[in-house]
Amino acid sequence: MAFLCLRICGIPSLPRVVSVQKNCLIIRFSVANCGNDSSKENFIERIHISQNNTYVLFSDVYKKMDGVAREPVSQLFQDLLSYMEGRQLELESKISEFFDELFPLVYHHSINPNLKDFSADYKECLRQTRREIRPFGDIADRATTQHLVRSFTVARTLLDAFELGVEVITATSSMRFRPECDTGLMKLVYCSHCSGFARTKPCGGYCLNVVRGCLAHVAELDQPWSNYVKMLERLVPNLLGSYNIEDVLSVLDTKISEAIMYAMENGPDLSKKIGISRSECPPLGNEKHGLQWCLRNCKLAIASHLVLSNLEDAMSEQPNSVKTLSVPEGLMKGNTESQILKRTLIKIK
Repeated sequence: MAFLCLRICGIPSLPRVVSVQKNCLIIRFSVANCGNDSSKENFIERIHISQNNTYVLFSDVYKKMDGVAREPVSQLFQDLLSYMEGRQLELESKISEFFDELFPLVYHHSINPNLKDFSADYKECLRQTRREIRPFGDIADRATTQHLVRSFTVARTLLDAFELGVEVITATSSMRFRPECDTGLMKLVYCSHCSGFARTKPCGGYCLNVVRGCLAHVAELDQPWSNYVKMLERLVPNLLGSYNIEDVLSVLDTKISEAIMYAMENGPDLSKKIGISRSECPPLGNEKHGLQWCLRNCKLAIASHLVLSNLEDAMSEQPNSVKTLSVPEGLMKGNTESQILKRTLIKIK
């Protein structure tokens, strides 16, 4: 409409009205080339490829875990697919749950392969303590989780933005104009013909008044639509830059492997923290120790190890000074032994 009136009136610019129409054309072109459906299909395809690569990783490199690791791997990628398809879920929590499930498998099959299978209670104990002892280091927390969450958030936001753009374009493209607009356009175009001035264009002021009257409801979209376009301009570079979902998914299997290797390299230290080689944790396979006993004593072993480590560091740094050490918060809630330990200040003279 705006371009038609521009051709009829011969006016150099109709800024507010034309800007809406121009941006509509830009977004329409963008949606046609990388729109909501095609982008979503591309993202989903990348997720499936990454899932297959992760399956291959376990089947080729970590063969002992191949069978038992398929369920947590499948659940991880199902959560990624659900998020991309619009389901409301806490993606960061889901990724952390994957590493919680992975830890008992890695600890058993890669760090202690000669031990018999852990009891269900002991596996749950390892899952509960994974975020405290951090067996995968920063790889699970920052390199993997944060990159996945941010890249998927950007991609999901872009898909939602395209969907909104399509709805707006569809609604504005099918708008019907009021009868007064039809009358105004008729006078604007044909009155000069009736007077014998077929090649004379209407005066600029009259033309602008007609266009503004016909497109007043569309012109009101100018500012919000301009803001929408600016938002897309800021969002797209993130998708193509450091938060490129294709790049993040292409190396996800590598990051998972790096996390497993980190845990394997630090296996002896993990055993000390968990207390598997000592009496703090229950003997494997002994079902008389319940889950609560396991959680309480595994966490006590972790706290004791951390206190001893802090003690050694303090003595090595300043052997003649006085230092005060305490158990880290959140390790031993509901535990009588821990409460005593937390209230005890260890002084080094």
